[in-house]
Amino acid sequence: MKISDRAMDPLGMNRVSDRLTNEMLMGITSMTTRARYYSFYVWNVYNIGKKVDVTRYEQFRRAFYDRERAFMMACIAHQETTGNTDLDHSSILGSTKGQRVWRESGKTIKMTFPFLANRLGGYGYYYQASIGSLGLTEQENVKDVVTELGKQLALSFEKSVKDSEYFQNYIEKGSIPKDVLVDYGEKCCLCRLPRTTSELNLLREILFGMKKETVGNTLHERRRETLSLILYCIHQASKYSLDLESESFLNNVYFHQLLVDDNIVQLDFPTGFSDVLERWRMFRSHDYFSYACESFLSTFLVMLEIHSGLSFERFIEFVDNKNSINHLSTLLHRQLKGNNLKDINVSEIIKSITSLVFGTQVDIITAEVSEKFDSNCGLKSKLNEHHVVQKLEELFASDVFDPHGAVMSAFLLLLLLYLRFYHYWKKADKYWRWLGSCTLTDLSPFRLVYDLEQKMKGSLTVWGFLNWFIDSYVIQQAQEIYNEKALTGVFSRPISWFHKEDIMYVKDREYYPRHRNSRFSSCYTILKDLGLIEFAGQYAKLTKDGMSLLEMLGMEAH
Repeated sequence: MKISDRAMDPLGMNRVSDRLTNEMLMGITSMTTRARYYSFYVWNVYNIGKKVDVTRYEQFRRAFYDRERAFMMACIAHQETTGNTDLDHSSILGSTKGQRVWRESGKTIKMTFPFLANRLGGYGYYYQASIGSLGLTEQENVKDVVTELGKQLALSFEKSVKDSEYFQNYIEKGSIPKDVLVDYGEKCCLCRLPRTTSELNLLREILFGMKKETVGNTLHERRRETLSLILYCIHQASKYSLDLESESFLNNVYFHQLLVDDNIVQLDFPTGFSDVLERWRMFRSHDYFSYACESFLSTFLVMLEIHSGLSFERFIEFVDNKNSINHLSTLLHRQLKGNNLKDINVSEIIKSITSLVFGTQVDIITAEVSEKFDSNCGLKSKLNEHHVVQKLEELFASDVFDPHGAVMSAFLLLLLLYLRFYHYWKKADKYWRWLGSCTLTDLSPFRLVYDLEQKMKGSLTVWGFLNWFIDSYVIQQAQEIYNEKALTGVFSRPISWFHKEDIMYVKDREYYPRHRNSRFSSCYTILKDLGLIEFAGQYAKLTKDGMSLLEMLGMEAH
């Protein structure tokens, strides 16, 4: 049986984040990174429909693969021959093989070599479902076909390449001269989209959900709002010569603030963003929650390695000492009393957090207290989620690992989430319910707030919290996820993170916490391809078209 390295999501946290982003960015995934692939793939389907009498799916796949091979080599040809280093030739699917073939070939390239394992190339790997969800293609018997909207996009791409020698004489030919590929690349390359106006405008309308075929569809509207929100945040960051990245974007929408050096800029979002902002707050809350859970897992694995295996009880004993109390005291800016974590109640920690954030200790968490915490706890507060995650990142990057600091920081991160979103749960907020609908039976802050509220009805100590949470939310969850993947692996078996020998847990491989993929980088590149953002030195800013689009959508950048 083949051992598989799949299962890079040991606690299943990506399940919830993927459901959230699927509803926010339908048609855009972490792998659909270039806008012109949407045009080319739709044209590919359209051209096959015109040129090939397809009676078997294998015919469709072979015709598709041949055309994509030529497209890939044309992009490589443009990359190799253009002298402009500012052009973006990134993410050419199959480029590793294509560049080698280009270097090793003479004046003519034999077009029979494999370049991607999937027989539908990058379309089969990454774009097929996305393009279908955009309403551009659909399945019909043994092949894909274009819709009326897809035909419009296909013809706009064809208009750009119809004068090329490749289009006229070399489609599906076994050999193609390099000069023919150079000419084709000049017209079809991924980087050439901004110069093809009709195709560019149509792609903008499709991806921003402005075509009549998509009006009224909630998922198209959410994608438009998300892309517009990213444009807005890029514009705000550009005022301070900052380049927006995924983490800074998520901080913008979570705290409604922009961090400029040591100063805070309050973001006054237009009212049109109110819905999409709340939904991305739910995503960020799950990202923070996931980072805390995975920090516990990482610490557990490190301790298993150091001690060549541990029981769960022994692991908790190592954590439960004065070092942990000192770390927690440092984070809270207050010396906690007690010799071990059994001496400290979670309610006492919550009092310290509220006192630190808005100056008043509270004995009971209510919706009003939570709402006050939510409005007062920002990026410059002495304690906030961003600050705690930075601490965790530093701890895991350090040459000398500190398990006490990691466990206490992750614990505090969870309490911050509980405090911030308690009022969402108590008020049955519709965005909180949306997070719940995307959680299903998996783990998320939705589960955390409910479960912890039940636990807090008794006298819950920090020691009791760690026993409960690490066992049920981390260790048991990791084992369940592994068992699921093992059961579905007919010809392969995933590698576990740890396994149990009698009462001892033994480490199998390491893992470090990761942030959830927001698909921001794909959106960023696509917006650049669409001519809506451009680089100004070390940061991106909106083009005139980008500013005009926000204005047209009623989401002007103040």
